[in-house]
Amino acid sequence: MRVLHICSGVDPRSGGPTRSITGLCRALAGAGVDTTLYVRSPRHAVSEPGALRVLYGSGGGLTTTRSELVRLFEDVRPELVHLHGLWLTINHLAMCQARRRSIPVILSPRGMLDPWALRQKALKKRFALWLYQRRDLRAVRAFHATASQEAENIRASGAEQPVCVVANGVELPDVMPPRVRLSENIRTALFLSRLHPGKGLLDLVAAWSRLRPQGWRVRVVGPDVCGHRAVVEAALNRAGLLGQFEFVGELDDQAKWSAYTEADLFVHPSHSENFGMSIAEALASGLPVIATKGAPWSELVGEPSRAFDLQQEGSVQGTSTSLPGCVGRAGWWVDIGVESLAEALREAISLTDDVRRDMGGSGRRLVQKKYTWSAVATQMKDAYTWLIHAGTAPTCMRF
Repeated sequence: MRVLHICSGVDPRSGGPTRSITGLCRALAGAGVDTTLYVRSPRHAVSEPGALRVLYGSGGGLTTTRSELVRLFEDVRPELVHLHGLWLTINHLAMCQARRRSIPVILSPRGMLDPWALRQKALKKRFALWLYQRRDLRAVRAFHATASQEAENIRASGAEQPVCVVANGVELPDVMPPRVRLSENIRTALFLSRLHPGKGLLDLVAAWSRLRPQGWRVRVVGPDVCGHRAVVEAALNRAGLLGQFEFVGELDDQAKWSAYTEADLFVHPSHSENFGMSIAEALASGLPVIATKGAPWSELVGEPSRAFDLQQEGSVQGTSTSLPGCVGRAGWWVDIGVESLAEALREAISLTDDVRRDMGGSGRRLVQKKYTWSAVATQMKDAYTWLIHAGTAPTCMRF
């Protein structure tokens, strides 16, 4: 089975999609799929490709890229093409090559059909839909969604093709750094993502301003991709919270995993995520997680059980709180907005270290059970086999 993946670039500052695309391709190659990843921009290289074949374009204009794709298709002779993302010239040109050769195409929108994402630069996207994107969407054989919510968003866009629902995997380090608290007297809430308006960092500032918890701080890790850090720092200055927020910037993989293990709580208040790689990584690290319903992580609250009281100490308001009991609870999944986020933070901060540690253990077990790259590659390989050879559809396909 020869599968050709197409993406515009693998800049790590692009966040989760870059990690998920390269991780998927490496896992598929390791599972025996003849996998080629074509990256249009040569600015960044795929690390540790292993059995994966990686080819880089020149990053040139339309004519150059079209010629490169013609040679690419002739060289690889793919039985299936897997495109990643929308609104990209490279994907449209690759779709044209696949159509000419009657090669089936599966498309991973990577969250770009989510309602929030569609509202960003909406005029340009409407023009792109008219020009080429709607025609390309109708031509794909199937879509790939990383969660049920993304599958629903794909359906809401008007797509009638099958949707393959396969989550992203988590690429764990060979040796997880030991859990070390940076300060014995200070607990850390970690925000790890791109500094972008859609990631909800301003909501976190507003929620933190309401609580002003003693003995806690927020550590902000990630690249500032659009000048959003200055906006956040201005909000912190107005709220008198600059001393409680530490901006670390972008970290390499080893330092990133250390940041997870040095924290006590992970907070991801995003407005829109098709998966949320950093949520999965935080769970794998044993952190309890607060995520909004902008991310598809209802599993955080576990399986409903009878209510029970979590014994707490050092509550923000000096009182205990009764939380809904759930088997395997790993965190909070709350509505988007300051009010819900503040309430989840209030509960999380007022728990004992032992209770938060138990919740983190539930999250780690969840990732080990469902989100390893080997399990993901097996499901995707089954979907590819069905798309190429037909037969009985695998359980991940939705119609």
